[in-house]
Amino acid sequence: MSSLSQALPDATHQAAAPPTAQHQASPPPPPPVNQASRPNVTSTVSSPPVQPPASANPAMNANSREVSQAPTSSPVAPSHAPPLPVSLLAAVQSCPRHEIASVDLIQFHVFQPHILAQIQPGLDRDSFAVCTACFSGYVAPYQNLASLFEPRKRTESHPEAPQAGFEKMYCDFALPTVRQIFYRQCVPSGTVMPLLQFANFASALPACEGALQEEPVEYYESKRGDGFGCCKTCYEWFIRSTLFERDMVLKNPDTNWYCDIGARGYTFRVLIADLESQQPDFSRFSSKVKQRNALPFCPGKGNMIAQQGSSGPFFSFEPPNGKSGVICQACFWDKILGTSMEPFFNVYTQLEEQYYGTASCDIAGVPETFAMKAAARACDDEVWRRCLVGRETLPKCHGLEGVDEETLQGQDETTRWYCFAEFPSIEVCPFCYCSTAELLGAGHLFSPITRPLRPGVVRMCYLAQAQDLTADMSDAANFENTLVWRGAMLRNWLHQGYDCHGNFYGLKHVAKAIASWPPPCNSGLRALKPINKRKWYGNKFYAVGDEGGTGIRICQECFEHYVKDTPLESFVGEDLTESVWNSLPDGCRCNTQTRRARDELSAACQKGDFLQFSRYWAARSDCHARMKAMDVRCQQQADKQQQALNVLNQQNQMAAINLMQQLNANTNATIMGIGGSVAEAASPDYGQRFGNSAVGHGYLTAAGANAAQARIDAASKASKGISVADFHSTGDTWQDTQQLLALSKALTAEWEAIR
Repeated sequence: MSSLSQALPDATHQAAAPPTAQHQASPPPPPPVNQASRPNVTSTVSSPPVQPPASANPAMNANSREVSQAPTSSPVAPSHAPPLPVSLLAAVQSCPRHEIASVDLIQFHVFQPHILAQIQPGLDRDSFAVCTACFSGYVAPYQNLASLFEPRKRTESHPEAPQAGFEKMYCDFALPTVRQIFYRQCVPSGTVMPLLQFANFASALPACEGALQEEPVEYYESKRGDGFGCCKTCYEWFIRSTLFERDMVLKNPDTNWYCDIGARGYTFRVLIADLESQQPDFSRFSSKVKQRNALPFCPGKGNMIAQQGSSGPFFSFEPPNGKSGVICQACFWDKILGTSMEPFFNVYTQLEEQYYGTASCDIAGVPETFAMKAAARACDDEVWRRCLVGRETLPKCHGLEGVDEETLQGQDETTRWYCFAEFPSIEVCPFCYCSTAELLGAGHLFSPITRPLRPGVVRMCYLAQAQDLTADMSDAANFENTLVWRGAMLRNWLHQGYDCHGNFYGLKHVAKAIASWPPPCNSGLRALKPINKRKWYGNKFYAVGDEGGTGIRICQECFEHYVKDTPLESFVGEDLTESVWNSLPDGCRCNTQTRRARDELSAACQKGDFLQFSRYWAARSDCHARMKAMDVRCQQQADKQQQALNVLNQQNQMAAINLMQQLNANTNATIMGIGGSVAEAASPDYGQRFGNSAVGHGYLTAAGANAAQARIDAASKASKGISVADFHSTGDTWQDTQQLLALSKALTAEWEAIR
């Protein structure tokens, strides 16, 4: 047994939809609307070993698709890019089914505004959407209903940003309930009002989170005793109005249950397959669910399949021929069974006792699951294996801080950096290359960086990940820095190409634009040396009336973003590159290192008033100087506190020795019959209290009251600008420490507000 279990970081994106087959010739009963779910209903059945069923059902064959697809139609070209090649059109013609899809790849149809207005409160444009494939196959044949829809227009992206909007939607016609409503109510009556009413009702349903329910909530359960259950939301989306509705019953609020539909595992696949079959059969579905629910739950990421000392037997699935990988039974059924990966992990194995407490499920986490889906699409299990090994062994991405090439000397080829082959200035660290570019099938677009290493050159990974993965990419200001803004665009286009089955046309277009931009500002995290060939701009002369004599140096990117083409360009836009390198051979940092500083500079440049910025800069510099002085004083106090603590520890040790001697003496005296009583356990409270009207009079000691007063004094001084001069020693080390901590906290808040 060889496990790949490890603690991996969260995946950067949710898994994309797997390739799908063509839709059935005749419309199936019903399929889903906007979701945000996952889950798995509780199963208290311990776990008789259950072998996977034979792949006789076409929906579960190793090389077949999970569920059938809708008819086809043409997509839309991504914004800021020429029309999509014909080869790309074929990749995005089918219904996205139960996966969220980009509006840049799939054309959706929505109700016309006057139709939406018929429902109160009014529905927004995206309350109900139908992909072109489903629209052509199901709605278009009924012209009276089709005329009430219109193509959904994409939101225009920022004119200066070479990226699509990356808006994503679900096809509501994939929901079983929606198709039943359409055929049973809308078509006979010639009106879409039932769909509008459903959209209005569905918008109020809570999202299925797919987590264990810890609060009492109503849910639906199968009448067959097979353990199948679902939340009310998924019931309305998938079960209502179908033949399976009569086999479900509403249960009273309860806890500790999962939604089997929201889990999107084996149970969900067989549910959709059965509902869309020519003759849906709940008994057939129930028997499959019973098999699945007889399996033990996945222990979770990093948890052992079998704990040390527990009684077996325990079973797992492993690859043939001794390859690495251990998959728990639940994850095999939910994530591998019925995919192209099934033959690669189909060895049903009883766990040997020597692996109790060491073997965990290698696809329990989100990153591992996505890697397995990518491997299934590529029909290559090594795609998954390389990704997981890389995540465990490769150095993590350093982001904006970057890596000095000097630190790369002596490293082997496994930690080699890569660059975009057509645009070498776009560099990628080995971790992001392995976990993102290569995993998404774009490895062929990158080449290893083989040039000689030059100490002092700082490499920054252009796939650095933003903190907020949902930030709007239309404006760099929505991100913590422009490096992760670039990374967000490239990552989204990588996933776009992955969804298009390897067509990275849009990625190349965006990479070309990004390569033409100046290198990203590193926010002063490193002093950049001349060998990096950065350009620097600023003012050569002080502004008239600037008493502080403010001079700034900014990088090329900050110059182009905030200074260029403004009234202050001629003053702040002087090229200082040569003078900077002559005066700072060890490196220079951009002065506008923070969002606040960049915003202040931008506002002053737009207004044409440099004195506005100089006043801010003077206040910032003054606060920074006071911060440094406070840090020095706090360190001195920390040293003094440590010395006092050492003395106190020695005194406590001596007191403990004396106490033990006294206790021994008292014990001996008592035993001998001539001793007195043992010392009182606690000193008496004589009722004395300390404090004042500001802090109250409830303190047992003067030290406690003084510390409380120090915090109040620090807060009141914050508006005047706190400094070391505000500290007044009391002669008591502990009280002085509390006073300094309060002052330092207030000064830190002042610095955070102005930096």
